[in-house]
Amino acid sequence: MKSQSAEGVIVDVNLLPVSVRPPQVSGLALGIAGLLALLLLASVPLAFRMESARVQADEMEALAQGAEVEMGGLEAELAAARGLRVETEAAEAQTAALEAERAFLQGGSRPLHEDLFWLYGYGFLPAGSRITAVTSTETGFRVDGTAGGALDGIAYAEKLSTTGAFPAARMTAYTPGERGGVFTVEVVR
Repeated sequence: MKSQSAEGVIVDVNLLPVSVRPPQVSGLALGIAGLLALLLLASVPLAFRMESARVQADEMEALAQGAEVEMGGLEAELAAARGLRVETEAAEAQTAALEAERAFLQGGSRPLHEDLFWLYGYGFLPAGSRITAVTSTETGFRVDGTAGGALDGIAYAEKLSTTGAFPAARMTAYTPGERGGVFTVEVVR
């Protein structure tokens, strides 16, 4: 208790024990509490922005993972394409080797199917003539057929060497028969 003169004297009579008395708060403590309350209110929009940024980051991460999966697929397709390219190049090399071997075996002449086309070519055989057999020889072909006369066999051989683009063709045999005869033409490839 304080006692002073009657004027300006503050009498502090609080008979309550200290544990149940209202807390005594200074002005500085109230100012700090107010400042903390303002900072807390200011942090609410920041929390929303932070949550929005976290959601966007999660979306970007999912997008990046999707892109990685897609890149893995593209890498696999690229590897498969490279493998096919290697197989194609190997097949092309093998084809070139086989074509070179065929050309060597043919002696540089054109393919057999083209030669047979020229042997049976339209307009080479005279009317009424026909081919009965084609056999292979060391230098080319032996063509057996029937014709109306020996001159038809000679004309056929001449057309093969001029129009058929064979280096040489000549009639080597002719046997007369009932309706013409049988001729043999040797063709060089």
